[in-house]
Amino acid sequence: MTKTLIAICIFIVCANIFASDYPVINEVYHSAPPGQKWIEIYNPSPFPFQLQNWSLQVAETHWDTALVFPTVVLAPRQYIVIGETNVSFADYHASLNLTHTDTVCGIRLVNEQNNYTDTILYGFSNPHQLSDDAHHPATQYVSPAPTSCSLARYPNGYDTDDVSDWKVADTPTPAAPNFVFYDLAIADLYITYVDNIYLLHTVIHDLSTPFVDISQIVLTLFLNDITIYQNVPNITFHTGFATFSHPLSLQNNSGYLIKALISYPHDVDNSNDSKILHYWVGEKPVILNEILYAPVSPEPEWIELFNPSDEICVLQDAYFTDVAGRTSVFSATLEPAQYFVLTQNKINLLAKYPFLEADKVFQPTSWATLVNTRDTVELFYSSGVRIDSLSYTGVNSMRGRSLERVNPWSETSVAWLYSTADTGGTPLAKNSVTPAAIELQIPDVSLRKRNDVLEIVVTVANNGYSDVFTAMLTVSMRYEVEDTFEVITEHEISSVGEYSTYSTFPLMKGYVYYLCELDYTSEALAHPDRSFTEKVSFIKSYLNERPPV
Repeated sequence: MTKTLIAICIFIVCANIFASDYPVINEVYHSAPPGQKWIEIYNPSPFPFQLQNWSLQVAETHWDTALVFPTVVLAPRQYIVIGETNVSFADYHASLNLTHTDTVCGIRLVNEQNNYTDTILYGFSNPHQLSDDAHHPATQYVSPAPTSCSLARYPNGYDTDDVSDWKVADTPTPAAPNFVFYDLAIADLYITYVDNIYLLHTVIHDLSTPFVDISQIVLTLFLNDITIYQNVPNITFHTGFATFSHPLSLQNNSGYLIKALISYPHDVDNSNDSKILHYWVGEKPVILNEILYAPVSPEPEWIELFNPSDEICVLQDAYFTDVAGRTSVFSATLEPAQYFVLTQNKINLLAKYPFLEADKVFQPTSWATLVNTRDTVELFYSSGVRIDSLSYTGVNSMRGRSLERVNPWSETSVAWLYSTADTGGTPLAKNSVTPAAIELQIPDVSLRKRNDVLEIVVTVANNGYSDVFTAMLTVSMRYEVEDTFEVITEHEISSVGEYSTYSTFPLMKGYVYYLCELDYTSEALAHPDRSFTEKVSFIKSYLNERPPV
């Protein structure tokens, strides 16, 4: 990890919400005899909507306006029907001219400003280049409905601007929900930590066609298989979504398996009723540190674990899985800063790396064979709490090279690179791509003239992965006619940034040289006995054109 002066990362997670905030065309009965065709408009939002001066347009060769709406307010989840002459239940009558041929026919709802459209195109070819909602000639169309059937949105009111929004309804449902059903889903599960309080947020998605009765919803929350909440959640749905927040009591340096389960009478799809969240607080006792997923025979696959903590880590019947659900079970004890290797074939691995400590290499009874092209490796406690995971996409040119974690000491900036070691990997040793704990640099020194004083600004950066250090910054100067530097100032520093010192204006004409030096101890955190003292320096010159005094 590279640290310069200040690094700030902001991650924004966005969710697509396909329940429109505007009225949509919800059902089309185009296969009826002349005079009996109709179109249903629906307001899926939780707010009333004014349709005045909106227009309903139809097209076979070009778009024509069939109806301009008068003053009409569409209540939340209300339907209106525009029908031909013989449609007795229609709220408005219009000549719709809905054809039933192979050539595409279009229907669209347009707002007064002509900057919002909701369009359905049905048929098999588009010789007249009728436009879609993106105002481009449409290339996708809904297949026409058979006689006596309608085209209906599924789920009710949902609009993703894709033909998959539409299904054939054997029984048309004018002014009523399409395919009436109830379906609640857990859309998301996440945790925030604000003001020393952990909050679990459960996002509930209402996919139902009619309104649900919130008093019949039961939400159950589990923390490591213990029920911590089971009740009717205090929620209000907005555009089909609602969020319920519940406080959690979580301990530092601990992992958690969190599950949310929602139930509702007559829910038609139980596959989306639950969601699982793996969450870790603080320092992990063990991590995935290196993996060889595509070895060159006879070297086997192997996975290296590492204990970055200050405590002994005991793993009893822990296991790792791949994306296909294959599992390998093992037990191990890792001292602080110790490595441990799991392998498909211990004999072959020791043959490739004969210097390895055999008692730190383990071959599970069964091996979850890793996929060379793409896979996900997850490490679990026996309880099912996930400790760590890695997803990778294979690179053919890197066959025989392991993937190494760049910084095993950080969970906030996790990065992986292919090993640069001559052997292709570094089992039971520091990764080849891991920088020193502390690697200070002086990337720049600037001189600023201020009257009869020179300000010397020294920039200090750290390319190591540890934020904690102590260094001595020394600034010295000499004239070009002199052989030795004279110390101007010394600073003890403990963070990156800019440091200023001052020198009286040089009295001698010609070049003046400023030597900036950093003395620090480069700590090998995994092996404190291997710490060593380093010095980095930067020389900056200044040309004094002032005549001698």
